[in-house]
Amino acid sequence: MAVVDKYLNNSFAGALTQEECKQRGINYLTQAFEVLQVRLLSYLIEQECAKNSTVSMIELGADDGEYTHIFRKVVSLFNKKSFNVCTDAMLHRVQDLEDRFKGENVKVYHGYTGAFDKEAHEDETIPEDNISTKKITMRELFTENKLDYLNFLHIDIQGGEEELITEIIDEDLYDKIGYYFISTHGHDKHLRVLSELENNGHVVFDVPQPAPGWAFGDGFILATNKKQSISPRDIPLEYMHFNTKFNDPAQDCIMRYHL
Repeated sequence: MAVVDKYLNNSFAGALTQEECKQRGINYLTQAFEVLQVRLLSYLIEQECAKNSTVSMIELGADDGEYTHIFRKVVSLFNKKSFNVCTDAMLHRVQDLEDRFKGENVKVYHGYTGAFDKEAHEDETIPEDNISTKKITMRELFTENKLDYLNFLHIDIQGGEEELITEIIDEDLYDKIGYYFISTHGHDKHLRVLSELENNGHVVFDVPQPAPGWAFGDGFILATNKKQSISPRDIPLEYMHFNTKFNDPAQDCIMRYHL
């Protein structure tokens, strides 16, 4: 893990201040509140790079595309090819994503996935016509991008995750996705999503809302399809817990392992 560890130490050490993040071009919210998710994603990307010449990820609710950026950077460390899809309901974010990944192997879509929660997207500073109420299905994303298999699906769609997982199952796509990184919004929804994932694949662990280090005020679930099954015992502890290796501040996090 020396390659990824060096990248994580240089870019995402837990002790970085907001100003240091700004100087290095790092998303501060990701760094400060989702640093464990960043580390685990990086670790699992390395495992996939060892098995594949091309690695793919779809980021739903991409915002500024930070996870797509991290994904592409880590894959490049191993001289492998990457393919990414980003979606967001906000037009100004889509335009920023197109600028950020211009000339790269990244497809950007303007629309929502799962279910559209209007309240979650309300912001007085954003014109109403900037918000797309066009639904983009996972089947469309697979078909249009000629995807037979997707290594990673990153989901942060402001409450639409339950409908999305149901759609993936109904469309027989569940086993065509390796890893599910899911931010959940609300305790009851978290439990319903968890149940669907357990019934159709394997849940590695889940962290109830709020999930420090994993999701910015949300809950978090890591799941896999049946063939990709991985146990928490297979993952080095430093990628799942705050620790001194990455100069983290002391912080507790309640994790439920699914062994």
